[in-house]
Amino acid sequence: MAMLDRDLSIEELATTVFLAEHICSHNPFELDPDVSTEQASLLMQLYELDQAPVAGSGGSQIVLRMNLDIDRSGKKVSQFAVDTPAEHWVDHRSSLHHTLEQLAEHGWLFVRANRSLLGTIDRQDLGRPTISAYLFAVILGLERGLRRLYGSYQG
Repeated sequence: MAMLDRDLSIEELATTVFLAEHICSHNPFELDPDVSTEQASLLMQLYELDQAPVAGSGGSQIVLRMNLDIDRSGKKVSQFAVDTPAEHWVDHRSSLHHTLEQLAEHGWLFVRANRSLLGTIDRQDLGRPTISAYLFAVILGLERGLRRLYGSYQG
């Protein structure tokens, strides 16, 4: 078993090196609270966003596109803003492993640094090179462990 522990260090290294801040989309699109719901809905559709932080809230308030699409009677975005659920926040120093678990569970995340919104993460961010490097490190760790295990059973 100790033989496999040494090989897991590649994955552990990748987990400590790659953080949430490395895969988030920095400078996220924010909706002006005074914009009409119709305009906001069109902008969100254009940028393919299901949720967007409200400008000036530091990410503490969001608008969901599904809520805007229901009522387009000329109301303002601020009337549809809700508090960002706590489970959608991740610290910028969170490990990539933890961040990916949270993303799988919640579908999108806001990345916080020093109590302010640093960026957003959604499933589109899974195509980033950092994710590929992390997965490659995980595969290398597994492959090396399996090679050693297989070799220990060879005569």
